[in-house]
Amino acid sequence: MEHLSEEQRDVLREQLEDHRKSVRSERHEELKSVGQPQAADVGDTQDAASGEESRQRSAAMLAKYDRILAEIDDALARMARGTFGVCEETDEPIPFGRLRVHPTTRYSVAAQELREHGRSDEDGGGDAY
Repeated sequence: MEHLSEEQRDVLREQLEDHRKSVRSERHEELKSVGQPQAADVGDTQDAASGEESRQRSAAMLAKYDRILAEIDDALARMARGTFGVCEETDEPIPFGRLRVHPTTRYSVAAQELREHGRSDEDGGGDAY
């Protein structure tokens, strides 16, 4: 983290904490919507299927929020340990500009591209996403 000034670290920490607060709020809203009581009399199988689809969508959103929160918490922990902003593959500093755009990133652009390229080769050449 030596390549980042104290001011840059403060900006990134605040950005991570603001993002965490926002995601927690969105997650809370999703939980509230899941907790809404369903109508006691389900009209037909189409209504039941729609309700199940809605529950699955909510479960997927909650899992996404949990994954994002874990990434944010991990980035803040790396910051506390002094390893934030250093590529986990190459040990090279990650530029402030990249961290500003992707503050939870653990890899430099080059290392990320190699990781994605390796994954797509393993998947038979498909897209890494």
